[in-house]
Amino acid sequence: METITLYPSRVKKALESSLEVIDWLTGKGIRVFLPEGAALSTGRPDLASTDEVIRKESAFVVSMGGDGTLLRAARLVGGTEIPLLGINLGSLGFLTELPVASWQDAFSRLLQGEFAVVERMVLHCEVRRGHEKVFSGNALNDAVIHRGNVSRLLHLSIHINGRFAGTYSADGLVIASPTGSTAYSLSAGGPIVSPEVQCLILTAICPHTLSARPLVISEKEKVSVKESLLDGISLSLDGHINFVLARDDEILVEKAPQGIRFVHLETDFYAIVRDKLKWVAPPGAPPS
Repeated sequence: METITLYPSRVKKALESSLEVIDWLTGKGIRVFLPEGAALSTGRPDLASTDEVIRKESAFVVSMGGDGTLLRAARLVGGTEIPLLGINLGSLGFLTELPVASWQDAFSRLLQGEFAVVERMVLHCEVRRGHEKVFSGNALNDAVIHRGNVSRLLHLSIHINGRFAGTYSADGLVIASPTGSTAYSLSAGGPIVSPEVQCLILTAICPHTLSARPLVISEKEKVSVKESLLDGISLSLDGHINFVLARDDEILVEKAPQGIRFVHLETDFYAIVRDKLKWVAPPGAPPS
C-alpha cells in the first residue's frame, strides 16, 4: 500500500480531523491524496489530485463525514476496484459505521491488513424518451421518482421484466438497493434488508391506497416506470443527481454490472442497525 485518498466533508470538524489523519499517515510513509476542493478547504493544496489520478493510483478511499459524504465518494470509486471505508462524523451513519473517535485504530488495522472487503450491489438507471436514451447513472442507495415541482398525485405504471405489475398512486416511488433499504425506503415504510441479499426494493412514497405495500424483487429483474399524465416530475439518484422527466419518459432500473467494494472492520450489520435505530430488548432478554 502506498497511497490513501481522504474524502472529507466540507464541515469544520471533518476538515480538522482530516489534517490529523494526514499527519499520522504521512508520518508512517503513506502518500495521501485529497480531492482538489478538499485540498483547498484544508489548506493542503500540495495534496490535491484529480479524480482520474485518484482512481488510477489509490489503494483505498476513506470518506470522512456522514452518509452523504460517503455516497459522493462512492461515485468517485464507481467502476473501479478501489475499496471504500467510511468514518462517521454525521448524526446517524448507516454506511459510515466507524466513529471518528476510533480513526487511529481503524487506520492501524487498515495498514496491517486486518479487514475484509465486501461488494455492495449498485443500481443502474436509464431514462428513455421514445427510442432515445436521454439519461443514465448509477446509485448505491436508491433511485427516487418524486413530484419535484408538481403538486399533483403521481400515477406510476410499473412493469417488471416487461410484465405489468401495477400502478402506484402516490407522491413518488423509491427503488432501493439492499444498502439503501435503511435510507429513504425505510422512512417510506420499506423493509430493512441485509446488504448480503441481492434484490431491488420498491416502496411507494405516501401512497393513496393502503394496499400499496413495498415489493422486493430479484436482482435479475428489470423495473420499468412511466408517468403518462404529468411533465416536470424528477428522478434523483442517491439524493445528489437529479433529472427532470417529461411525460411518458420510461425509467429503467436494474442491477449494475459492477458493485462498489467496501472495507469492513466491523461486520455485524445487525449490531449497526440495532444501535442506529435504538432498538430496545424486550424485558427479560439476556444482555448482548
